Amino acid sequence: MLKCIKKIFSGFLCSIIVISSLIFPTFAAKSTNYYEELHEEVNCKYLDIYVQNGKNIIVSISSKANFINQISAENEKYKLEKFISDPEGKDIILNNIEQGEQFVAISKTTAPLVFVDGHYERVVAKEESKNPFVMTASAESAKSPNPGKGGSGNFTLTTTVTKTGKKDSKKGGYEYKIVSKGTWPKNSSTGGKKYPASGEDWMLQNVHSTLDIHTDYFSSYYNHKVAPGASTVGRKGKEFWREDCNDSYVKYKVKDDPAGTAQMTSCSLTTTCYGEAKTSTRKAYSYYVHTYTTASISVSVTVNSDKTGGLTLTPSKVEKTWQVSDYVTFNF
Repeated sequence: MLKCIKKIFSGFLCSIIVISSLIFPTFAAKSTNYYEELHEEVNCKYLDIYVQNGKNIIVSISSKANFINQISAENEKYKLEKFISDPEGKDIILNNIEQGEQFVAISKTTAPLVFVDGHYERVVAKEESKNPFVMTASAESAKSPNPGKGGSGNFTLTTTVTKTGKKDSKKGGYEYKIVSKGTWPKNSSTGGKKYPASGEDWMLQNVHSTLDIHTDYFSSYYNHKVAPGASTVGRKGKEFWREDCNDSYVKYKVKDDPAGTAQMTSCSLTTTCYGEAKTSTRKAYSYYVHTYTTASISVSVTVNSDKTGGLTLTPSKVEKTWQVSDYVTFNF
């Protein structure tokens, strides 16, 4: 009789878990940071993604998914369609598909910002908020001007993983492309003539130990020309530099306000990595460090028991810097 009751209870519990995952698919994990943020990610293992009429993205469940995988795939499909509903997210998907790449996974961390004393700061979490899924603004939010005029907004950091279709001729394995992209609020003032923010920013990317970084490149974009006769695209050695790194991470320094009125709108760090397809979970990490003073950062690699890795970034002047990190999980 007792065994029968246990079986019934176990079945009921499993049903609750499955139903919960379907009804509440967009809940983000509670931030373990001191600041407010929202993390979302999508694993595309059992999703088919293609473009219709050059602009419409169609997402469907792969025929390779069994019954159990179909349940989780429905959840991932819902989240991906939500991601595509954002114009920036749609552009990211379109650009990769147009290059003939297979989507593996994508993630986004959204960090609310507030403009205080001439620069952007992250929004501090309210301890009295007991609901881990609700964002609350700090008291500073009430002091900020209107959005779009140096007011509030979000800094977003995305990480995408795709398979290019190429293989390593020497070691075997597939070529993965991992892109970290940081985007400032539209019409933001990260520094410049009226709001000086001396000091450069950093963007870093860290990959799983089973992946070997093959190439890397960086790009930055601004809302005005960064030099007379130049475009709004950053120039290597002028607006950004590659700094010392190792086999597991890449690090770039970048100017967020290189020419007074020219403010950064976005920047991207792209790596190509070789590795075998794995059924075990792997992670790729993206980091962005913003400073509003002259500072430096030290980097140490974290080795976890599950070998997922990660970086610890320590700025020389903690009180005038903040950072946002993002990660994406994939298993193929």
